[in-house]
Amino acid sequence: MKKNDALQIVAQAKKLQNGEMQKVMLMVKKIPLDGDAVATSYLECGVDKTLREDEEGLKKLLGASLVEEIETLHKQWHDEYYKIYELYQKEKGLVSKLFGGQPKLSELDQEKANSYSSDLKELTRKIIHKLEAAEGRLKLLRG
Repeated sequence: MKKNDALQIVAQAKKLQNGEMQKVMLMVKKIPLDGDAVATSYLECGVDKTLREDEEGLKKLLGASLVEEIETLHKQWHDEYYKIYELYQKEKGLVSKLFGGQPKLSELDQEKANSYSSDLKELTRKIIHKLEAAEGRLKLLRG
């Protein structure tokens, strides 16, 4: 893997992670999503797929520990997101299933969704920080 290829992968992972977080924030604020929903599993997520394009190449350039730290944080992000997903699935009624739209959460569940989204923001911040560290390492490499 070449340095520029790795930089593109890292930049794409940052873009996708920020996009996933933006979708969560819209969902929690009860604003309908355009496009794909947030992946419930990290394995279905574009971030994971991007990082695994040439995982061994990334590990050689960045070090296995940094790549594994990013992957661990990303898995944690999806575990936390799943809590929000479950709240919405629990409340999703037949009309919503048939015709789309946001289910109405109870006040308690809305508070939980807000709390979980705060945790997701922090995890996103950590993921982005690690990806920026990866960019920094890559920029220091020759070639």
